[in-house]
Amino acid sequence: MEELQVVAQQTPGTISWNFEELKERLSAEMKRYEKIVYTDENIKEAKTDIAGLRKLQKEVNDRKIEIKKTWLLPYDAFEAQVNELKAIIEKPIAMIDEKVKDYEARRKKATLERIRTYFNEAAAKLPEAIREKAFGKIYQDKWLNATAKVSEWKSGIDSGIESILQDYQTINTMPGDFVKEGVEKYEESLMLNEAIQYMNALQRQKQIAEERVAREQREKEERARAEAAASAASAPITESVQAQNAANAPQGANRQENTTHEENTASGPEKVATSQNEAEKGFLLRLFSEKDMQKIVEFCEFSEIRYEVVK
Repeated sequence: MEELQVVAQQTPGTISWNFEELKERLSAEMKRYEKIVYTDENIKEAKTDIAGLRKLQKEVNDRKIEIKKTWLLPYDAFEAQVNELKAIIEKPIAMIDEKVKDYEARRKKATLERIRTYFNEAAAKLPEAIREKAFGKIYQDKWLNATAKVSEWKSGIDSGIESILQDYQTINTMPGDFVKEGVEKYEESLMLNEAIQYMNALQRQKQIAEERVAREQREKEERARAEAAASAASAPITESVQAQNAANAPQGANRQENTTHEENTASGPEKVATSQNEAEKGFLLRLFSEKDMQKIVEFCEFSEIRYEVVK
């Protein structure tokens, strides 16, 4: 198409008016208001003056608008003609633009199909369940630009798939018992950090549970050992108390009676507590060997029973 040129001639115009005369008269008139003192008594006059001045100001501005409209008449006509020419040009622009957009859409579609084909072949190394998700993570819109090179998007796909395979390897070599759970977590979003944090949390929960079970087992074993020690110590202590009671019992026909009476109503430093109230207060035993003393002390401390040793 032969080059067209817009040839327009403009004659600068002037606006002649009595600016200097109006300026001089207004300046002199306005000085009169500077000398007027307005008070509460003449406030009505002040309102009248300000209304007159605003009316004068509006008349000046209205005249400006009128002159501007007249001044712009040639321009307004010119602008209308320019818009008419633009409309003539716009019609083929719209038609050509539609063709260009259709071409670009078909080109991008073809490029995307090539990208998907290459990805599907390269992604055969990945689990099938995550391939679509992997494509969404790896793909970049800039690969569809007309300036994008094939080598660029091929390299991006290869490196993206390799990165995912490395993530799998990292998870599978993680210490602990939750590799399977870590893989499942990773496949939800393909975010390695999230999978590792999840595995560490599960491992910590398991460790806490194992420590609690071990602590409970130790406490159970300690209670069993203390009960065994107390049981082993009770036999010789009972025998010692019975021997002492027999030695203190009176001789003759009253021995059986006294022995029975002492067993029921015994008192003194050799007394063994025989009621719940006495057990709560503690009891006093005379021990006859260091071995017996050690056993009964362990039992009393474990059972939180108050006791006193008399030597």
